[in-house]
Amino acid sequence: MFISMLFTCCNFVSLFKSNGTHKEMSECRFTEDDVLSDDNPEELSIPDAPSSLRSTASVVVKKCKRIAGYFHRSTKANELLKRECAARNLTFYRLVQCVETRWNSLYLMMMRIRNCVDCIEFVLIKLKANSVVEPLTQDELDILSDIILCLKPFADSTEELGGEK
Repeated sequence: MFISMLFTCCNFVSLFKSNGTHKEMSECRFTEDDVLSDDNPEELSIPDAPSSLRSTASVVVKKCKRIAGYFHRSTKANELLKRECAARNLTFYRLVQCVETRWNSLYLMMMRIRNCVDCIEFVLIKLKANSVVEPLTQDELDILSDIILCLKPFADSTEELGGEK
């Protein structure tokens, strides 16, 4: 079921960036057998996806993890982020760190970063931390939005199946 949802989600994202040009996601053809690697059954791979797409998405995830980690470790940065969100009338939610055992943590981390990305950039510049934690570029924010679109059905299903809250 989740594999078919993955196919649906991947087809749902119609555009991605590859070397500065847009290509249709439908150019990536794969079957369920292709996706589950024999070497590591837990690792998903999309064989026909351009390596630039896989590496770019990986870079975005790593940057988001660094941003969330920085704000998790720095009380000063987190408080400044909270104040900046309030000043811009944005609802503040503490940035969530991605944890493998928490199914929706990657989705929540990325959603919260996207929702207050301007405030995050402001805080990083104000604390001169943008040399330590690199902010997301506009292209990376576009990719972040696409990743969120792919993860949303999984997050919704997980919450529905969990039956809590």
